[in-house]
Amino acid sequence: MTLRILILLPHPLARFYLFSFSSGSSKSHNHEGVLQSWTTLDIFHIQYPTGDVIGELLAWCSMIPIFIAIGLVTLVLFKRDLFTMLYFGGLVLNRFCNSVMKKCLKQPRPVVPNRIPPDSFGMPSDHGQFMGFFFSFCALLIILRLGEHSMKHSTRRILLLICAVATTLTCYSRVYLKYHTAGQVLVGTIVGAILGIVWFFSVQCVFSPLFPRLCNSSIGQVFLIQDFTSIPNLLKFEYNNARIMCLSNSSACQTNAIASPAKITTTRNGEPRRARTRVSQKN
Repeated sequence: MTLRILILLPHPLARFYLFSFSSGSSKSHNHEGVLQSWTTLDIFHIQYPTGDVIGELLAWCSMIPIFIAIGLVTLVLFKRDLFTMLYFGGLVLNRFCNSVMKKCLKQPRPVVPNRIPPDSFGMPSDHGQFMGFFFSFCALLIILRLGEHSMKHSTRRILLLICAVATTLTCYSRVYLKYHTAGQVLVGTIVGAILGIVWFFSVQCVFSPLFPRLCNSSIGQVFLIQDFTSIPNLLKFEYNNARIMCLSNSSACQTNAIASPAKITTTRNGEPRRARTRVSQKN
């Protein structure tokens, strides 16, 4: 059964529209006929035009900031690296600044008659500001921190290209899906990029010299906080350490086997003889 509810939209240009809600899709009808229907991604409640393959793909691209945040939280929990913690803290601060700017500017989102409007304002775009911060911070990290000793020049170009493509797809998806205007996305991206640059140099110049002291403090030892800034290639460093541990463990096992070889007795057929326990009987 489809539940139909009559909703009066608050925007002055909006009229009465009849929304019909069903599993995963929403449609609207008026006296002129059927308007565009929208399909909702069940997990994140992002709507795209029904039957639009590009819209569905861009709806998934619109969730790139969520995937990035999940990845950073995972790194913070399992690596306990100070630089990653501050990177994630900068994204949280960037999100807070976006909320403050939205409440101050109070610019509405684009009006989509056949779709329920989001509760928050549209200027600046939170997705655009997130990706602007992400791209500027990652670009400076790749260019300035990851030099020739860390990775090849071609690898750094590929990483920069991936960050640029992810940022472009996310920003374009917000305009294509009519969640923001192009101006709102552009302003959000510029503001996020500026905040990302400021935060990167703050971490690099102000917080990085304090990393050894924080790691050696009592709090750092309790929470196992680490500092990987002096390691040029962390992936290669962890691989070499794991390989050394595996080789040392295997050599230790071989040494123990040589020192105390196991005596194996066989039967006439060459099969290993089972050990029998003798029970002494006392008469």
